[in-house]
Amino acid sequence: MSPTRYKRDVFCDEVYTWWRTVKNLFYRSTLDVDCSRQLRKYGQWCLKLTKTYFIIDVVNFHLTRGRMERVFQFIILDARHHITPTLFCKTKFDFTFLTNWIRFIDEGTCCQVHVEYLNAVINKSGPYTPFFVKEWEEQWRHWQIVRNTDDKMLQKYHRKQRKTMIPRIQERLRKYVARGFNITGEIPKLRFYFEKTPFR
Repeated sequence: MSPTRYKRDVFCDEVYTWWRTVKNLFYRSTLDVDCSRQLRKYGQWCLKLTKTYFIIDVVNFHLTRGRMERVFQFIILDARHHITPTLFCKTKFDFTFLTNWIRFIDEGTCCQVHVEYLNAVINKSGPYTPFFVKEWEEQWRHWQIVRNTDDKMLQKYHRKQRKTMIPRIQERLRKYVARGFNITGEIPKLRFYFEKTPFR
């Protein structure tokens, strides 16, 4: 969306209207239709450049029933940078069950919803995305190359980077496991080693 067109309260009203419209399609759902829209801004796991140049806002939309709650999280993209929802999801997310997107077409009167890995969403089980696996392997190889340089400052920088990045990835893993997701496939290692693979 264009920053000049995006207003958080209007967006939330439209999402609420959408939910009331489609709720009957979720015939197995036990969630109440009445929704509380608790809005807050917070730091994303993604790179600072991603936050700075692609994201306008992050909105949590809560559906509640008694003590049970389900949350839809919407990441509003800045249309000025011409990154599509498809490309954003495929290149910014770590788990397959998170690569889902909505595109608004026909002047916003129609939306297209896409779930890239439907079984992963339904079963709450899936691996890391191919993009994440490739990027993490490349990062690991870069660290291996830096290890063999004579530049002590560069080595110090990358040691500090490893101490930040690896725990962050492990925290993401624990976060979704705690939510009942089963992470399958290759899992990033807890520590950096100089073997060829960054996975265990």
